[in-house]
Amino acid sequence: MHITRESGGVGLTCAEGERELILVFAAQLNETLVSGMHGDPARELLFPSAYPDDPVEAEQFSRYTHDALVATKRAAALEVIKALLAVRNIDSDNENVDINNMVVNIGTNIWQWLTFLTDVRRVLSQRIADAEGGDESLQEAFDWFGILHEGILAASDDSVSDAS
Repeated sequence: MHITRESGGVGLTCAEGERELILVFAAQLNETLVSGMHGDPARELLFPSAYPDDPVEAEQFSRYTHDALVATKRAAALEVIKALLAVRNIDSDNENVDINNMVVNIGTNIWQWLTFLTDVRRVLSQRIADAEGGDESLQEAFDWFGILHEGILAASDDSVSDAS
């Protein structure tokens, strides 16, 4: 995986398997958000209570903000899916393309990618906590998404400092 600043924002170069991993997690997160997450312990990590000591205020706040938060999180996951599918379409259109050296154009959608990565890591942290005896593959995914998150954030910081 390699993250670079580009004139239009940020680019992510990664292997086909890495792109597919991101795509799977983005689709799963979107589906999880669509389902409402009732009874899912990860729900509290994605939508923490604004008033943990006051259930009445917490419910009222949630009633006014929850749908917008879900929409924002879904939009972020869908933007990631869109960017990854654009690369997949290029892969299938050209036999001479090196599929392990394709650039995913994050562009100026950096904050949507960061939102998605934060949400995925929150859900993964809950899944790791729920796994009996630990699940190394979940931990590896959590760590890998953290490296990706850090790289995109660093590239976006460089882009911001270059623009000023």
